[in-house]
Amino acid sequence: MPKKILLTFLTIIMFTNICSAATLFSICQDPNHNVNYYVDYESIECDIYNPPEYRLHCNVISKTLDTDEYISEEIHYYRYDYVNKDIFFVTYEDGVETEIDATIDGLYYGVARAIFVESYNHLFPRKHIPKDC
Repeated sequence: MPKKILLTFLTIIMFTNICSAATLFSICQDPNHNVNYYVDYESIECDIYNPPEYRLHCNVISKTLDTDEYISEEIHYYRYDYVNKDIFFVTYEDGVETEIDATIDGLYYGVARAIFVESYNHLFPRKHIPKDC
């Protein structure tokens, strides 16, 4: 009997791990371009934790809306200024760091807010209402 219980328990554990492997969270849909954007929650990493400044990055995956076919994957970097309630999308080109106000783009803003909540278990304060995806 104990072997049967152990076997059942191990089967449940194995099945749970297989099911939890998909950690994608839909952030934004763009019907005009047939794209659905997802954040891979397993990829979230903290680059700087120095309140009131935070830096996080994650993988954003795009798939087709109609067939859910993989399109691409890219890394998004964000800087958060808690005092001023600012969120910036950060790009790195030729060794130069450029910051873009995340509220000008619904995708950037959605990703930034979602990964902050996932990382710190509370919402980042809103300063602006972003544009749609």
